[in-house]
Amino acid sequence: MVKTFKRFGFTVVCELFDEEVTKDAIERELSRLVSKYAMRNGKKIGRLYIMFAGHGVPDPDTPDGSSLFCCHDYDPERPYETAYPLTEIKNKLKRIAIKHQVVHLDSCHAGGIFLDTRARDAPFVAARMAQQPSVSAITAVTADEEAIETNGHGLFTKTLCETLDNGHIFDTLDKHFATMSEVFDMVRARVTNEAHERGGRSMTPMKRDVLGQHGGEQCTGEMLFFDARERDGARGTAGDEAS
Repeated sequence: MVKTFKRFGFTVVCELFDEEVTKDAIERELSRLVSKYAMRNGKKIGRLYIMFAGHGVPDPDTPDGSSLFCCHDYDPERPYETAYPLTEIKNKLKRIAIKHQVVHLDSCHAGGIFLDTRARDAPFVAARMAQQPSVSAITAVTADEEAIETNGHGLFTKTLCETLDNGHIFDTLDKHFATMSEVFDMVRARVTNEAHERGGRSMTPMKRDVLGQHGGEQCTGEMLFFDARERDGARGTAGDEAS
């Protein structure tokens, strides 16, 4: 993921692995983004991509289907205290003034982040994609499914990187850019087919809006990826970060 997104103009501002992934650490890094890109300082055109990879479980204390991301010190006897609620991620995104945001969740039951999310219903044209906000989440599976790993990598994440790295999506679309929705559609088809070939397992990636409005504007934009083969090392726009 780091190698792939650097090629697309992102600056990686945070990486947490294994024992570093505590609830406090996640809260600290998300809060840092909220502070750096506070709404009161004005909205910024840019891209923020946040990825969580690991284990997820349904929240046992809520009957509404919400989910938890298991931190390194997760204790099933104390789920809320030792896991990060996916609903809290949405609360943070509301406060971050970067217009294009995607949360990438490669964990079991990740679809729980879409709880009570209302899909947008507004037409938009390509020229407005980069100007209007978009706050969405992509998940490896639904709230009821388990994510597949292959050779130590999540199948969903591995496929997403391959789709962007080899430039196949730009050749298929016959244009120099792709929206997050177009990238996701291609990844979903590949993941669903490969999961089925692995003994008929069910794996259904999902993409939905997390917020209908952001910073007083309707979320009618799209995060865009530009063909790295044509960028030739061009710098990303201000505010492009990945964590």
